Amino acid sequence: MSESAAKPAAQTIEIAGNASAPFIYFDHAATYGVQSGAIQVELVARTILPDGTGTRNEVVATCHLRCSPDAARELIGALGKAVSLLEKPTDPLQSN
Repeated sequence: MSESAAKPAAQTIEIAGNASAPFIYFDHAATYGVQSGAIQVELVARTILPDGTGTRNEVVATCHLRCSPDAARELIGALGKAVSLLEKPTDPLQSN
């Protein structure tokens, strides 16, 4: 199993529509808040656009993330585990 794939827990979850799910890229979580008990996070990306003989930067929204507090905790946990994969040695000859 690759580093990017999570090992299933005690149960296997079937994911429908996996092939058509969008990829969301972002550079920054620009704003966040709570509305009627729902977590809100606005994700943005910085673009570099041609402008005359030079370039200019523009920040564009890439995602308006809305979820329940429980789903937010799940996302925080998954992101923490993904980041920890970067901290593990990838050389099989290195000791654990």
